[in-house]
Amino acid sequence: MQLLSGSNERISALVEEFPKLKFELYTAGKDNFITCLACWVGDSVALEENWVGIQSILALNFKSERKTARWNVYLAFFCAGKVANNLKYIIQNDKFTARKMVFDWCGKGQTHRDDSEMALRLLNGELFSTDLIIDDAPKLSDEPYNSFLTSYLSKYSMDKKEERLVVIRELIAERKKNEN
Repeated sequence: MQLLSGSNERISALVEEFPKLKFELYTAGKDNFITCLACWVGDSVALEENWVGIQSILALNFKSERKTARWNVYLAFFCAGKVANNLKYIIQNDKFTARKMVFDWCGKGQTHRDDSEMALRLLNGELFSTDLIIDDAPKLSDEPYNSFLTSYLSKYSMDKKEERLVVIRELIAERKKNEN
């Protein structure tokens, strides 16, 4: 699953109320099961002043069509500069209307397209872990593993219960002897 650009008509009330901010809607899954509203703010002051108002308008005007999808609404803030950790904590732990994410040091791109691509990359990485790199598993050696235990056990056939019991008793005695 991956976020893709959605219809910005659904967030027109936000665009009208906050003309100085830039908004983009992203959706993923069948029937927009996951919805993410991205908001670009200039600095942490603008973020602090506007995030409550944005979430309030979102709560009033944005409803997910599917009941189960209501739990999958995200509000992501992209700030060009540094955002104080306490402000990030307050925003990200507020669960009213949507789950929230704050990304700082997201300098403005050359164009809206650049900002949108950066947002999609960060959001898909955060929500779907698409930024993970899977390396090829290291090749295991064809050589048998040699240890004290494997070399010790190779002396016995272990076909009979009595032989296994002898091996177990010898191993226990060896352990007690080498315990200290």
